[in-house]
Formats: sequence, structure tokens, C-alpha cells
Amino acid sequence: MNSLHPGGWRRAGLESFRTLGLRFFTAAMLSSLSACRLTNLGSETSLWPIIDTYEAPEGRSSETDVFGPILESAVDAESQTFALRPLFVATAYPRQNKEDVKFLWPFGQYVSTPMESFVRFFPIYSNRTWLTGDGWQRDWFVLPLLAGGTTPTKGSYFAFFPFGGNLKGQLGRDEIHFILFPIYSDTRVGETKSVNVLWPIVSVSKGPGMTAVSVLPFYGARVKDGSFDRRYVLWPFVQWGHERLDTNDPSSWTFVWPFYGVESSPQSQKHTVLWPFFSWATNDRTGYLAYDAPWPLLKRERGKDIDRFRIWPLFGWTNSSELDSTFVLWPFLWNRYEHTSWTSAHHFYALPFVVSIDRQQTGDPNSSSYFKLWPLFYRDRTASGALDFQFLTLVPFRLEGFEEVYGFLWSLYHRSTKPDGSGREETWLRSFVHRWGPDFEEYRVPLLWSYRREQKGTVNHSFLFGLVQYESDDSGAGLRFFYLPRFPSW
Repeated sequence: MNSLHPGGWRRAGLESFRTLGLRFFTAAMLSSLSACRLTNLGSETSLWPIIDTYEAPEGRSSETDVFGPILESAVDAESQTFALRPLFVATAYPRQNKEDVKFLWPFGQYVSTPMESFVRFFPIYSNRTWLTGDGWQRDWFVLPLLAGGTTPTKGSYFAFFPFGGNLKGQLGRDEIHFILFPIYSDTRVGETKSVNVLWPIVSVSKGPGMTAVSVLPFYGARVKDGSFDRRYVLWPFVQWGHERLDTNDPSSWTFVWPFYGVESSPQSQKHTVLWPFFSWATNDRTGYLAYDAPWPLLKRERGKDIDRFRIWPLFGWTNSSELDSTFVLWPFLWNRYEHTSWTSAHHFYALPFVVSIDRQQTGDPNSSSYFKLWPLFYRDRTASGALDFQFLTLVPFRLEGFEEVYGFLWSLYHRSTKPDGSGREETWLRSFVHRWGPDFEEYRVPLLWSYRREQKGTVNHSFLFGLVQYESDDSGAGLRFFYLPRFPSW
């Protein structure tokens, strides 16, 4: 992998941090509680709510919790998680070679994949590295002063606002240079170059077949030979121009802001009065018709690929080649069907109480679904068959990562299952936990009772901090008292 990509050494650092942090914190807890006797159930230890450990048969998965879900370390076949909630949650997905770290969420995040890595702390800092068709590219900024990066074809760049510097591939421009911004700057898009003085007051641009000059607000002109001619005087009050000069339907337009504007061509007409409130447009060839009277309250639009009607905020619909949508009492009731070449989706919103989303990728027989009845519960099912259910949810809309980081504070019941048949359910702060898999099942009420059954026939009941246990395995069954060997047995 190109040395510019930082995922390798960051993965090693994340794993070391996860392991060392967990061991240090767990050791500190056990040392401070050395006078206490722990409940030992095979490879498990429970001193709830201080510490609780768990391991599935044959070590397929394991978990250590300190103070419930606040400090957590969990490993299974699909992921590795280390969390100190609500400060951060770090998850690695070895099969996908992916890492995702959320810190002080939703402001901070670090993500690393084979194609991209980025770290951000909104809105102050961002650093992104990704693979383009030409090679690795990197962009970073520290608002509001510093920005820089490296591109595979244009080299590196650096800017120190407002004193001077250059940017490449930013703000829709191939290159931007500036000195004491906004006093002087110049930009390039392809072969078109622009020079700005006291931006945006004075600007001059020139490119292949194109020239532009602007002295705001007095006069401006932008002309591309055989394509368009746009001009203004005392912007934005008086504007006029010609469009689509290289087509069989060229148009001319005039706009005296905000009173009246007109655009006409051999096939179409468009008028605006008291912009943006009143407008109407027609196209004789396609039969297109649209009007706002006034915007945004009343709108009607009809054409070959569009049928839209709106009496805002009471009722409205949109039907097009890729969208069928209806709303009632905007923004509270929405029903949307999206159908593109790569996906189909159904969205229903009865805000703030109901959010329902069903989505299916083209060519995939399975679909994903999400349903939330706020504030009672949400259910999230992926296309692979994984299911996540939670009773009590604080946020009335779907917000990525929010429940993962903060949900432990208010979740009274949480259940998750995986495509392999394993899963877990738990109550608030993991005061009750039920885990299961293809070859085992476990129930636990910490300190009071636990039950574990494995496919090979091993059964264990533990009561009152492990002072009384019942065990059954291939060698027989019996009782254990005060952590002594099994007696009696039969």
C-alpha cells in the first residue's frame, strides 16, 4: 500500500491502545477490590456493576465490561470494539480492513478503509487521504487559518489565511492562489484563469473561447463564443443575456430585479413577477407547464417526466422517473418512493413519532429496514439479516452512531442478533443479560443468579455471588458451596 495511506500504523496504535487501556483499568479495579471474592464461572468473572467478563465456547467471542457498558472491550468474528462511553467508541472490522472511531460524537470521527482514511473534529479540523484514479490524495485544514495537502498529479499545496498560499482541487477550482485575501487572488478551472482584486468586487477571466469581466455592482459580462452571453448593470437589479446558442432552441432573457423577468425561445416561455413569489413557464414542444402563485404556497408543474403539485404546507405530491413523494401538513407527514438504476427505497415519516425506511439494492434479493416509534423503540434490520432493537430512544430521527455512543444512558431494553444465529439482549446498564449462539445459551442477573448451558452438555447455575452453584457435565452433577470443590455430587 502507498506509504501516504496512514491506516497501517494507526491500526497498530488503535489495537495497542485498546489492549493496554483495558488491562490497566481492569487491573486497577481488581487491585482496589482485592478484599472482595469474585464469582468464577469457567472463564467468566462477575463483580457487577464494577466488572463483568464473558467468553463464548471455544473463544469465538469475548467481552469485558467495567461499570456496565461504560468501559467495554468486545471481540467476535466480525468486529473488535473498545469503548469508554460517552467519550469514544472504537470499532475494527478485520474482514473489511476497516476502523471506525467516534470521539466526542458527533463532532469527532476517525475512519480507515483500504481506499480512504479521514479524521475530523467538526468544524475545526479535518484530514482526509483517499485513493483516486491517479494515486493517493490528501487534504487537511485547521479552521479558520491553515489548509494543505498533496495531490498525485498537481503536487502539494499550503495556505495560511489570510496572508497567502495556494489550494488545489478545492472549492470547485483546480488551483487557487491568494495574497492577503481578499486583496488579491487568482484561480484556474481547466484552461480558464481568473484574477480577482478585492474579491468579489473586481474579477477578470479568460479561457478557450470565453472571457468575463466583473466590477461589482456596476457592470459585468461573461461570454462564451457560440454558447452564452450574460451581462449585468447595477447588479442584481438589471441583468440580461442569451443562452443555449449552440442548440436549436436558443433563448434570450431579461431580469429587472425583483419586479419582472422574462426568458423566451422558439419553443418555451418563462416569466417572473416579484421574484421569487410569482412565476410561470411553458414549453410548446414538450407540453411542459409550471407556475408558482405565490411561491412557496402554490406550485404546479407538469411535463414529460415530472408531475408536481403543492399547496404548502397542507398537501403536495411529486411524481418523476426516480421519485414518487407525497406530503401532508409539511414537514410532519411524508411518503416517498425512490427508484433509481441502483436502488429502490420507501420512506415514511410521521414526525416526530414515526420514521420508517425500507431499502433494497438492485440485484440483491435481500432488503434492509428501519422503523422508529419515538420515544418508545426502534428496530434496525440489515440486508445481511442482522437485527438491532431498542426500547426507549431519545432522538426522534435516525442519527448514525448516536445510540451506539449515548444509548446506554436511557435504553431500558436492547436486543441484537447476527446472521450466524448468535445474539444478546440486555436491560438498563446490563443489569440483566441474555446471550446465545448455535451451541450455548447464558442468562445472567449479576451477583444474584446466572445460568449457562453449552451444547456439549455442560450446565451451570450460580446463586448469590457464586456462594451456591449447581454444575452438570460429562462427569456428573453436583453442588458447590463457598467456592469449594463439588460436593455432594452424583
